[in-house]
Amino acid sequence: MDPGISERMGLPTHSRVFLEPLLHQLNIFEVLSKSILGRCSLHHRMDSYLTARNEKGPTHV
Repeated sequence: MDPGISERMGLPTHSRVFLEPLLHQLNIFEVLSKSILGRCSLHHRMDSYLTARNEKGPTHV
């Protein structure tokens, strides 16, 4: 666990004890969501490419 998350956020010491586990859980959630998004990013890039191509259309200057 990163002991400095709450410290970097400038929180007082007494709230660190309470918030540190919570912040750590959020960090794990962020890492998991990034890895899930990483798997979907190729699909998303393909979607956004097709969308951009369709939006330009034949009338795009």
